Amino acid sequence: NELDRSIMKLHNVLGACEKILRTPIYTPYTRFTSRFLFVWCNALPFAMFPLLGPCLTMPMTLVISFFMLGIEDIGSRVEQPFDVLPLWQYCEDIEFSCQQLLEHSRMLGRLPDHKAWLEAQLRQQL
Repeated sequence: NELDRSIMKLHNVLGACEKILRTPIYTPYTRFTSRFLFVWCNALPFAMFPLLGPCLTMPMTLVISFFMLGIEDIGSRVEQPFDVLPLWQYCEDIEFSCQQLLEHSRMLGRLPDHKAWLEAQLRQQL
């Protein structure tokens, strides 16, 4: 039924998220990128001075460095999505939605009461 398909989809997404979480990030790559960008931003005024002159070199260097460092920051955050995303809130929302679906199905008479179902299962085993 539809609830089973939704649970299977949720299970598949959860498995994919766990795979992302357990995949190691090559940390020397991140360090090298940060160090290279630091050197590049510090050398940028020397490259900009002959093109822009003394008045525009510093403002343009600051603007370009701001954007480059911003891109680098976004990249480092994307490498570890589980540290910056509010995933517990998403999980609580999904749990609440599942409970609503179950309660709605019970009210429509499609699912038996959970406690009564468990008691029936226990009686069958005895």
